[in-house]
Amino acid sequence: MRTIEITIPDELYQRLQQAAQEQGITISELVQQILERALAEWEEDAGVETKGGGEAQMSATQTEHQDEWLLDAPLMREFIEKVNEVRYREPDPQKIVAEIRPYFAKLLADQTWLPESFMAEADGESGMGGKIGMWLLYRAGDGGLAFSALVLPPEAQTPVHDHLAWGLVGLYRGEQDEEVFGRKDSGAQAGHAELEVTERNLLKPGDFYELLPENDIHRVRTTSDITSVSLHLLGNDNGCIWRHQFKPEAQEVAPFKSGWLNTDCREYEATA
Repeated sequence: MRTIEITIPDELYQRLQQAAQEQGITISELVQQILERALAEWEEDAGVETKGGGEAQMSATQTEHQDEWLLDAPLMREFIEKVNEVRYREPDPQKIVAEIRPYFAKLLADQTWLPESFMAEADGESGMGGKIGMWLLYRAGDGGLAFSALVLPPEAQTPVHDHLAWGLVGLYRGEQDEEVFGRKDSGAQAGHAELEVTERNLLKPGDFYELLPENDIHRVRTTSDITSVSLHLLGNDNGCIWRHQFKPEAQEVAPFKSGWLNTDCREYEATA
């Protein structure tokens, strides 16, 4: 997938938004359909021949995907479309998270849109350990955005881990204790990591925090009597990329992929 940034008049954007809503698809998907039809008509008019007897062939080394909506609630769709609009035009991660904070706060405050099925514990051992649930709600076709729910049973805690992306994380149900870690070593020695706790946060519903690659190592634990549910917006497909799991006491670090409970991982085309 390639990202193309274009500037369009507000009136045209509103028309695209209305048409996308009527069809139940994203603006990105609608624009892609329009471009594909326009390109096909141009190729026919210009006499351009595609490979394979009339059908365009995609290289076997490329993998393209559509946006995937595991949950399609109107309020969530409105939020995701806003986030995509921001990330397509703004390359600075700090500016992205700053601009989308009020929209995330609005979504986090509404207790009506997230079904109970996405707030359930895992049936067996999950990629995050124990019965911790990792439920994907949405991911972008280009792998540049994922929105998910993390479900932690009472007294359960995640391993210490990183995210390798910008993001926002907010508490939707229950209460959590978050420990943020800083790395003291250079990272030059494979399998070795020296961490120290730099911050500790007690989180209640509606509280949220930013993640940036320079401060994205943490561990969270449920402190309430009920299962805690946090919403995670990340600038990558965080359930399917290889990131890092840390053992601070042993000063160890290892590759880590959590996966999703409700869908398989994808392979993405490498970007330049």
